[in-house]
Amino acid sequence: MIQRLLFVLGFLLALDTSLAAEKIADYQTRLEIHPDGTLQLHEEILYDFENSWRHGIFRDIPVTVKVSEYAHPVDLGIQATGVRMDGASVPWHKESLYSSQAGKMLRLKIGDPDRLISGTHRYTIDYRVSKGVLPTSDGSGDAVRWNLVGTGWKVPIERFRAEVILPPVLSRQNVTLHSWRGRYGSTTPTEPPRWIDDHRFILTAHNLGPHEGVTVEVAFPEGLLGQRGTENVQTSLWDRLADALPLPLLLLYLLFLRQFAKKSGVGSGEGSIAPQYYPPKDLSLLQSGLIYDKFSDHRDISAAIVELAEKGYLVIHKDGRDPAYVQRTDKPLDESLTEDQRYLLTRILFVGADTFTFDPDMRERRELFIQKLSDLDRILYDWSVREGYFTEKPTKARSKFLLKSILLALPIAGLLAYRAVEAGHPEQLILSLFAVVFIGVGLGMLYRAWELRSISQGIFGLVWTAFSSFALLGDLLQTGDLRSLLFGPFGYLLVIALSLWYYYRRIGPFTPKGAEMHRYLLGLKEFISRVEKDRIRRFLKQDPLYLDKTLPYAMLFGMTNAWKELYTELLPQAPVWYVGDFDTIDDFYDSAAELASPPPSETGGFSGGGGFSGGGGGGGGGGSW
Repeated sequence: MIQRLLFVLGFLLALDTSLAAEKIADYQTRLEIHPDGTLQLHEEILYDFENSWRHGIFRDIPVTVKVSEYAHPVDLGIQATGVRMDGASVPWHKESLYSSQAGKMLRLKIGDPDRLISGTHRYTIDYRVSKGVLPTSDGSGDAVRWNLVGTGWKVPIERFRAEVILPPVLSRQNVTLHSWRGRYGSTTPTEPPRWIDDHRFILTAHNLGPHEGVTVEVAFPEGLLGQRGTENVQTSLWDRLADALPLPLLLLYLLFLRQFAKKSGVGSGEGSIAPQYYPPKDLSLLQSGLIYDKFSDHRDISAAIVELAEKGYLVIHKDGRDPAYVQRTDKPLDESLTEDQRYLLTRILFVGADTFTFDPDMRERRELFIQKLSDLDRILYDWSVREGYFTEKPTKARSKFLLKSILLALPIAGLLAYRAVEAGHPEQLILSLFAVVFIGVGLGMLYRAWELRSISQGIFGLVWTAFSSFALLGDLLQTGDLRSLLFGPFGYLLVIALSLWYYYRRIGPFTPKGAEMHRYLLGLKEFISRVEKDRIRRFLKQDPLYLDKTLPYAMLFGMTNAWKELYTELLPQAPVWYVGDFDTIDDFYDSAAELASPPPSETGGFSGGGGFSGGGGGGGGGGSW
């Protein structure tokens, strides 16, 4: 086994060494600018394969250019007209590629697939460029800005020489020359160009490393050639619409989304809120929880068990670090129990046994517990419509809302996809989608951890969110800046996702009866949040079990700690239905909520802006195959 691994490692090292040994001994380019603004390129590449055996080389030429980060790519109209090797014809063919940095690429794959070669060979490549004129970086004139050597070459180049030939209308007297060398984005100047006569100059460079290129810019007054740079980079009406429409469409989408949400029950329970001091009559805790937030939340199961304990049907035991458990009392079921309370007692907690232990490590029990809670959800949602609290099940209303909202967002997604592809960064759309999904999952974990008061799930959600943000947003920022991030696919998808989440949590069409009960529960929440001790003392004189009856609702509203402290201050002893230190009521809440929740495991730059190496048309790179 070790010998095989050593063989594979040696083979890979040999491949890497052979690639590193390859080089371009001499690279010569002739760039001829025609009066009509077209360009003719002639390249001679002396490629040294050394001792490597290859079929030939490939030459990648970008066919589009961007004059700024936010501009649409312009098709330069590149046509390859001839390829030769060592002065003779050689098999070659064209391929279309895509690069995240350079955009659309034309690959010339040169060589015989049935023949291997080594040593030094001279490749001659001729191609024509229809749109050779671009605007200058400051927009003051026209320019021919060309990457004579692209930054995509993976091998070093020992010598480079370029001859640039100007048309009669351009000369040494009316052009301004700039040239740069180095990796993409470098502003290191080359050696000063050397004029041969008024219409020709020579540009040289030595010892270019892998991925180092040479760019030249010939700037001149606008309109001297048959093309104008501003006209060549002018975008179509459709492209301008594609740029302008997403934001108005997003605003229109949010407006329609709000209307859909209102029709689906968002805001249907709004109204004046008066403080309430007693739990609602004839409603169980789980029924109240459904009306309170329109969800049958499994996290409410702890409060529902406390409610049953207060009614005398069970006793809660929590001793130190041992798992909490509940024990059935001898009290028989009576007619006052609601359907969900009966189901919780007889079909979930006590099935063939008088005790139930909340141990999340018991996987089979946990899975069965969650399955039974799903059945309990259906009972509650059916009850909510049957008894006239909702016009339709909140689950059904949420599904309809989500489907309509996603369909309505498709035109925006289509425009974003078109813009991303045309801008030369289709990967941004995929990365944006993944970023929104992964970050959304992380935020959902944090929200769930906050609901369950679970530190472990909170840490996991925080790590997940941070990792997703740094990894995915880092990749997005490599292809643009903060502006393109916020006003690109990621920003739009994030706004849509957050809006959907905001409304989705509030979907559920109340009837007038349901809206009235919703406001009643909000009034009870308001009173519990105030913790008015004097008023509570008066209630305790009238009903010594007042705290026991309202504790489940304090748990429902997330105010367990405040209500728990009242037992210490206002009552001489802990409730009879709780065995253990009553301060551990939080631990019981967490144990039951954890058992009711699934385990955590289930849940570049632009190419044509000028002013640097790689900032022009053409270029690209190549290698051997």
